[in-house]
Amino acid sequence: VDTASLHCEKSVAELINLSKCIPDCIALTVEMTEHSNYVSDGELAATIIKLRNASISIAVDDFGTGGNNLELIFDYKFDYIKIDKKFVNKVNPNQFSQPLLESIIEIGKKEGVKLIAEGVETEHQKNWFVNKDVDYIQGYFFSRPLSPEALVKFMSDFYVAQPSSASA
Repeated sequence: VDTASLHCEKSVAELINLSKCIPDCIALTVEMTEHSNYVSDGELAATIIKLRNASISIAVDDFGTGGNNLELIFDYKFDYIKIDKKFVNKVNPNQFSQPLLESIIEIGKKEGVKLIAEGVETEHQKNWFVNKDVDYIQGYFFSRPLSPEALVKFMSDFYVAQPSSASA
């Protein structure tokens, strides 16, 4: 969602109406791109509160690539920060420390924001983020983009492959 859309009452109302149609088992999250022009004003903060009151989570996408990153975390209490793939790509077997990335993770955790590493493509990257206790990891390591039909098959195969937690 472009931040400009969040300044439009009609767009916000449409998102809130959509949230009412979604079953409780599905969580709606609005991703705001960090490349959008954020305005640190009460209007956007009030809109975020409206969305939260409708059980809509807010994520900032492409975190780390814009100009006002840290201000965003403090001005707007986002539910999720999606760590941009540009940072994820810097995690490789030849580098053991990623001070900037580790700082982003630490700040997110201290602010109570869930972290998502996006664009993970290698097992090394996946393991690095798992070891840093990043909440969610997504990327080609797990799957390429899927059609709805392929997603159903992928999830069915995944759950069939998982051992049952019930004991007979």
